[in-house]
Amino acid sequence: MAAERTGVYPGTFDPVTSGHMEVVRRSLRLVDRLVIGPAINIGDYLIGLGYRLVNSCRGDLGADVASDIVESMSQAHLQLCDGQGAEMAWRDHPDWWTKATLLR
Repeated sequence: MAAERTGVYPGTFDPVTSGHMEVVRRSLRLVDRLVIGPAINIGDYLIGLGYRLVNSCRGDLGADVASDIVESMSQAHLQLCDGQGAEMAWRDHPDWWTKATLLR
């Protein structure tokens, strides 16, 4: 009897896209069983906690200080995105996702 082939597909799936479903369809042609493991993107989770913390303290911080902190955090978040291949960054131009952009 042949050994069962098992594939593992981890991801945040937030939201589930047609691309995710295509990976599942293609994977099922290659394996006997596919384990789909929802994951938490810990970087995004911690960044979200930071934003919530600033929001909860905005009364004590004052609007100007809270705004400055959020601006600094958002700039750091964009730099993090750039460092991760910009997969989380949103841009005004649909053609920003180029090989040159990803390799910079």
